[in-house]
Amino acid sequence: MFKSLFKNYAFATIVQSGVSFVAAGILARILSPTQLGEWVLLEPLILLVAQVGLFGANHGIIKLIAKDNISYIDATKYFEKFIRLSVIFVAVISATIFYYKKSDFIVSIIFGGWAVSEGALLFLLSAARGANFKSVYIKTVWIKSIFILSILIFIFSFDLKFDYFVIPLVWALASIIAVFSFLILIRGSNKFTKISNPGEIRGFYYGVPIFISAVIAAIIGNIDRYMLSIYGSMAEVGAYAMMVKLVSAMTLVTAPISLWWPTVRFKNIDNDDNGQDYFSKMTNRLIALFGFSAAGIWLSAPFLIQVLAPGVDYSPSIFLGLLLSVYFYAIAIPINIGSMKDGKTHWIPFILVISLCVQFLITLSVVEKWGGEGVAWATAFTAFLNFSLQFFVSQNIHHINFDYKKILIINSYILMSLVFCNLLIVNSIFSALVFIFLSMIFYLKAKKSFFKL
Repeated sequence: MFKSLFKNYAFATIVQSGVSFVAAGILARILSPTQLGEWVLLEPLILLVAQVGLFGANHGIIKLIAKDNISYIDATKYFEKFIRLSVIFVAVISATIFYYKKSDFIVSIIFGGWAVSEGALLFLLSAARGANFKSVYIKTVWIKSIFILSILIFIFSFDLKFDYFVIPLVWALASIIAVFSFLILIRGSNKFTKISNPGEIRGFYYGVPIFISAVIAAIIGNIDRYMLSIYGSMAEVGAYAMMVKLVSAMTLVTAPISLWWPTVRFKNIDNDDNGQDYFSKMTNRLIALFGFSAAGIWLSAPFLIQVLAPGVDYSPSIFLGLLLSVYFYAIAIPINIGSMKDGKTHWIPFILVISLCVQFLITLSVVEKWGGEGVAWATAFTAFLNFSLQFFVSQNIHHINFDYKKILIINSYILMSLVFCNLLIVNSIFSALVFIFLSMIFYLKAKKSFFKL
């Protein structure tokens, strides 16, 4: 099952994350520092508005199909009327927001259409995940990613002059094309004809707490750059965002896990041992994967930042704070079993609200004096707090006997290998290659005792 992940959804998310990474580098070259700062503030706002419009439908439909065995057709029909209303809501709200900010009717229409298409695409891809329509999901993600990359490469290669609104237009068109591609591909699939007896469907109520959590998580994930924009210049925000983008290389690993984990959790939590053996061993594997990935990114960061954005000065302190935050959010994925159970999802937004409040207060107290460095470490502390609370709550709801000794050995090996490569090898790329070699040795030696499922 774990291997099948990297043969299916992983390829799509790796392509998506890779395109996002390359696109950031191109944008850093074709946009001015001020425009880049504005872009990194506007893009996450669109994604947030799209989530708000769905109001948890994208999470609820996964449960209906994967857990409750409702067919794809019945599940999508259940949400059909609500989705239509949400589309109108998203279009009006997003268009109004951007007309107020830019006083430009065309720009507001572009952003409104982008938000609607993003919301529709998010919902459809979630349905595909729940029904395990791997081919449809992968092709749709690839179509969107390749379209964006192709247009940006064309603009960069020919040094074209363009108005700023062309960039959000490219993203909006990519989402629209992806939505229509999905609908065409799904009609050609013979897998969604399964008949189910819907009975009383309660997918909406399951998705609402997770939706609230996703919105809060999106705010937590972007509040640093917004607060930095209050006290710093747009150019400073753009430079900070480039290091955020470099850290997001971790999504090449975490994104496919995040897609795969909800359905795996549903399938294994009702095992004879309540998932004890599976979740304990899988946690060892994922912690090793996330730890080695984060360490590898740290070692190669000085080189990669010059490739991604040559004009940005690399700050080890800012980067380390951001990298730790991504790592703590990553390892929270496998340990969060209990609060994702039906009837317990209200704990997730509760934890995130606490984390958001703490992050806001800490960031507010350090941003004016310490700038990006203070913001980055406030983000790292918030991520650690979120991980600790999720672990405590989840264990109280559904206790898992994790093998803490093995987890300690894994992290100790990663840390010692990292220190060795960081101190004794000057060249960042060579040190990263040596670290990869040490990682392979660990995997080959440990897979039978630590990772065998």
